[in-house]
Amino acid sequence: MNFDMRAYLSTFPGQVFPISASDYPTWCETFENDQYLYDLDYNYQLPVENIVAFNDKDIDITKFPTRIIYSLLKPQGSILDQYRIFPPGQFYDLDPQFGEIVHMEAIQGQLMVWQKRKFSLLYFNTTGAISSSPEEIVLLGNQGVLNRKPNTITQYGTDHKWSVVKGLTEGGSETATWANGQYGVICRFGADGTKSLSLIWGMRNFFNDNLTWVKGYDNTMKNYGIVGGWDNVYKRFMYSVIGQKQTIFWANGVPYERGTVVRIETKYDWTGLNQMYICTGDNTATPQTEPLIGNDWEQYWELIPLNDNRYMNFYAFSIDELKNGFSSFLTQVPKAYDRWIKTYLTPSSKHGNKHYVANIGEELVWWDELTDDGYVEMVVNHDETSNKMWEAIWATSDAVPDRVEFETETQATFMEAANFTPTPSGFTAPIRNNTIGTGENDGNTTRLWGRWLITRFFFYPSRPNRLLSTVVKYVETMINYNQ
Repeated sequence: MNFDMRAYLSTFPGQVFPISASDYPTWCETFENDQYLYDLDYNYQLPVENIVAFNDKDIDITKFPTRIIYSLLKPQGSILDQYRIFPPGQFYDLDPQFGEIVHMEAIQGQLMVWQKRKFSLLYFNTTGAISSSPEEIVLLGNQGVLNRKPNTITQYGTDHKWSVVKGLTEGGSETATWANGQYGVICRFGADGTKSLSLIWGMRNFFNDNLTWVKGYDNTMKNYGIVGGWDNVYKRFMYSVIGQKQTIFWANGVPYERGTVVRIETKYDWTGLNQMYICTGDNTATPQTEPLIGNDWEQYWELIPLNDNRYMNFYAFSIDELKNGFSSFLTQVPKAYDRWIKTYLTPSSKHGNKHYVANIGEELVWWDELTDDGYVEMVVNHDETSNKMWEAIWATSDAVPDRVEFETETQATFMEAANFTPTPSGFTAPIRNNTIGTGENDGNTTRLWGRWLITRFFFYPSRPNRLLSTVVKYVETMINYNQ
């Protein structure tokens, strides 16, 4: 076969590429050079310098992390879906020094963009999209869209896409909250501007210490990241923070020194996180010393509690839109929040194939099995420089309180339902004596005194109750403290 496109020349005296089968032996034995008649059609090189439609030698750049691409507008009644047409010039590039685009939302008719280190407002400007005279031909589409310089709202961006949650104010205006793991802040944007809720509500130190193991992660379904949701029934944002330090797994035959932290395959219940243990004594791993399983494991290992932020972040909290601030921590730590009508759905952390509707069912019972005692914590610190003797409590609630706990600087006590006396306007009880050292609230110990008092009003599962107000009675003593 003539792979090299060699040509036969009748004017050439020497033997060249044969034109018939009878010439093959002679051609193969000859020492004459074959003749080649090439033109540009047979040239594998690119001798002409021009722009080609495709060149496999060019660098193909397909990633534009700060680019916004938008389609044509679709007029009402249009028979063509112009939302699927993206002209080549309809894009806008944000400043890459603030990181890639993490999330975009349309809020109050404007485009809000979250980069890792910036939160900006961009203008759709669709009403001024086309401005041409009859002699002009519009080839690249609606170049008026996004033609204004973005307004920088705050340098608090986010690298947690699923932490951006859009909600509604009491008047129906759109608002949004998000988490910034780099600076440890929770932000809110609304008609009243942008606020750092964690700074305003004194939660800055908490989030600085409790967002360590979620930085750079964004997948709570795999136990790493931050995810939020909106509850339109109670007008609140909910957030789950899930993360764990990447330590080694325990292995048989490995020597461990005191202070070494390991993980095992067993999970903390309802969390999906591997249990973590800290070594309390030098040992070489054997089946007898395997954490949780071996007969002697307690001599060498100690279980790290789930709330130890040195190794894990696992908690949930809510932000009340009506009071524009934090409202509570939550027992339930869902890995996703899915909007459903005016409430939301959450997947069970133990049975991931089941989703449950929020705000219905028994109080303080989640996912059919998870239960916990709820409580409202209050601090009484009026005139914080004076020492006080704490006398009694009066609570206005729908039912008798299940349990109330008190705590001062050095003392603590509690009261249960039997200690309260019902009155026409609520339930009253004298504050019991100090229980530290005895565990009993009716022992012959001291009264509670101090500059401040923490009060916890408890609610038990499946026992509906509601706390409307509470009053704590105290008497100032002669001992004062200087600030």
